[in-house]
Amino acid sequence: MPARATHAELLLRPEVVSASDWGDGWFLPPDTYDMTMIVYDPSNAGSVSGEISVLGIQIVGPCMEGSWSSDGYDVCTNATPGHYVDTPGATFERDCEAGLFIAVEGAWRCLLSPVGYFVAGPGAESAQPCPAGSYQPEMGQAACLLAPRGSFVAASGAARATPCATGSYQPAQGQVGCLVAPANTYVDSDPHISTADCPTGSMSAKGSSSVADCILPEAVMDKSAPPACRLAVRTTISAACVAKALSVSLAGARSVVLRPSRSKQAACRIVKGRIKTIAAGVCSVVLVVKPKHGKAVTHRASVTVTR
Repeated sequence: MPARATHAELLLRPEVVSASDWGDGWFLPPDTYDMTMIVYDPSNAGSVSGEISVLGIQIVGPCMEGSWSSDGYDVCTNATPGHYVDTPGATFERDCEAGLFIAVEGAWRCLLSPVGYFVAGPGAESAQPCPAGSYQPEMGQAACLLAPRGSFVAASGAARATPCATGSYQPAQGQVGCLVAPANTYVDSDPHISTADCPTGSMSAKGSSSVADCILPEAVMDKSAPPACRLAVRTTISAACVAKALSVSLAGARSVVLRPSRSKQAACRIVKGRIKTIAAGVCSVVLVVKPKHGKAVTHRASVTVTR
């Protein structure tokens, strides 16, 4: 209020009251009344009282939170979407800051962007989801984070990145998926950012996760005279003996099965679940090796039984 408007000094017609009489950030309702006495009480700031003369009483007061008035003449204006007014008697609205937004009119505060979303600049009406390949674990942020190496984000609006699965890797940031380890390599780094080559002479299936998945290749066999291990009579035939004869590595295998290739043979037979040599001669066997990844590999060999 101007200093000249002291207690019980104003006797006005409401329709001629101007903004200069009341000050910025106040509003004067547009209704008019005939000969209304308006009295300003400086001991009660922000209020005006009056006595009814003919039709009613005219009241003037500050704009409340969520609204503002630049000249104090007309009714207050609601804050527009993307803006707010947090104090009464305001003469302007404020932009929501980066990381904040508001979609409605008349707001007295802005909202934090949710987890997985961001608001890049001021005055925003909505938050945007983080694009695929990025994420945001916190609220009220102005930008998203790129998926680190060894991880990925497949879809938009993510709160966190997902580590690459076993046997896969990702050397770059901000990716939407991981790469499968090629054949003859493996991934055992933490995080999964690169592959390692199998030792010289060994091989692995795609998606291998350990050097133990690298095995020696199946031996090149002469079908007429398959590789053999030599054992004496009354000896148990082991998978290790056959694998050594075939130059097949059993390291890292998920399972190994050894069985006769024919049900009846003169040199060997199954005794209590094991293959035993019973006479001099040749026993034909089958070695089945199942690696951790990929299909089982079948090897045929012969065991020479000596006296």
